[in-house]
Amino acid sequence: MNIQRSHHAFTLIELLTVIAIIGILAAIIIPTVSKVRDKARAAQCVSNQRQVGQALILYANDHRAQFPPLADANAGNYTWWTNRLVDGGYLPDGKWRDRAWGSMNVGVFVCPLVRNPSWYGGIAYSVAVANYNKSASLNRIADPARVSLVADAPLNLNTEGKESASPNIFNPNKNFWSGDRRVNRHSGGGYVTFVDGHVKLWPEDDLINNKNGVFDPAY
Repeated sequence: MNIQRSHHAFTLIELLTVIAIIGILAAIIIPTVSKVRDKARAAQCVSNQRQVGQALILYANDHRAQFPPLADANAGNYTWWTNRLVDGGYLPDGKWRDRAWGSMNVGVFVCPLVRNPSWYGGIAYSVAVANYNKSASLNRIADPARVSLVADAPLNLNTEGKESASPNIFNPNKNFWSGDRRVNRHSGGGYVTFVDGHVKLWPEDDLINNKNGVFDPAY
């Protein structure tokens, strides 16, 4: 007995229907995957900041309650706070872009959402900001839950297509860098880690306006 097999080819309408369904699924799935990826990167940034904050506290505990200065510029040679934490064993080593300038490409100082970074990777120091050769004291901080310790660094987008993160935290009272500055890569804002260890997402406008005095000039 012969069994005849039926061969059925797709019609143009069926093919167009399949393509349309694939397009609809892609339109649904791709943004979802992108959001999940961004959330994972944001979680990594929070983890990085928390590690850096804990390392700064450990450093202060080992140095008579003194945080490291932003940079030690003695004899014209800079030793940045990032170098002190890594070289002192408070944080794991990473891939340095420029060790002499304390700049990493890969490691805990780098925010995963900074695309094509130049110079610093995206986490900035708050206490002792711009105070070269001078460190702040942990004992002077009366309210650790209010004073910022590290945070997302501002981005200067006027850098030939690269996102250049400042080594300094955003300070509304000082303009360290010129250009188009933004602190909004995490859902329109930036993460701030406080001296007591908690991390909070702040809207960009609140950061720029220094809401609640999160960037205390006394430190």
